[in-house]
Amino acid sequence: MEIDQYCFACGKENPIGLKLDFENTGEGVVADFMPVKEYQGFVNILHGGIITTLLDEAMANAIIAKGYQGVTARLEIKFKKPVVMAEMTHVKGQVSLQKGKLIKAYGEIEQSGEIKATATADFFMVENI
Repeated sequence: MEIDQYCFACGKENPIGLKLDFENTGEGVVADFMPVKEYQGFVNILHGGIITTLLDEAMANAIIAKGYQGVTARLEIKFKKPVVMAEMTHVKGQVSLQKGKLIKAYGEIEQSGEIKATATADFFMVENI
């Protein structure tokens, strides 16, 4: 799969993108994100679609960090508490299982020491698209 710099989540050239920069921790990946008003849902709360994007991207990057290529086949999000605007947000992703062409992953969003949302996903391993 070809990745360019226009990905909404991680592309540095996308003027409206999230510009996520993931670091490989060995156990998974992490990135910091500062929610800005342009991504707001209700007043002072990050939009649920952006939360979903953050988690999906964290898990996808965890898969890439393990040397795999995959596409999301199933995604389940658990919204635990609102992710507030203008507060540093930590996004984590890790691979929990690889079996055949199936990769299972886990992601979470944390602010001020509290887990605000979690996700699990199944990814289907691909060679090239």
